[in-house]
Amino acid sequence: MVEAGRITLVGGRVNPEVADIQLEGNTDQTKPRNSVSGNPKGAQNGAAGTLDEASRRALSASRKLQDHRARIAALDVEEREIDLAMRRGETVKKVDVRRELFELARLARDRVMGVPAKIAVEVAAEADPAVVRARMEDALRVALETLGGEQ
Repeated sequence: MVEAGRITLVGGRVNPEVADIQLEGNTDQTKPRNSVSGNPKGAQNGAAGTLDEASRRALSASRKLQDHRARIAALDVEEREIDLAMRRGETVKKVDVRRELFELARLARDRVMGVPAKIAVEVAAEADPAVVRARMEDALRVALETLGGEQ
C-alpha cells in the first residue's frame, strides 16, 4: 500500500492511526467492496458518474478533511518521536550544538594565537630555520593537544 501511494511512512515506519486515516481518505467509497478481500470490485457501469455535483463536492471536501487530519496526525507522531529521542539523549537542539562549536572554535583560536607570545623569545635568538620550525611545530602541537582534554 505504501508503494501504491495509499499510505505514507512516518519516521520510516507505518503508523497504524495515520494509515487508517489515509486509507479511509484514499479509498474510493463509490466503488462496491468485495465481501471477502475488502478490495474494490471493478467499475460498475459508470457508478462514479452517477454522483450529483453536490455529492461530488461533499466527497471532495470529506477527502480534503481526511487528508488534513492525516497530516496533523503524522506531524503529531513526528513531534512525539522527536521529544522521545531528545529525552533519550539521541538528539540535541541545534542551538546547543552551535553554542558548543563556537566555544570549541574560540578555544582553539585562543590557543593557537597564544603560541607566538610563548615562543617569541626562544625563536628570535635562534639562527637555524630548522630549529625554529621544530620549536613552532612543538608549540602548536602542545596547544592543539590540550584542546582534547578541555571539553
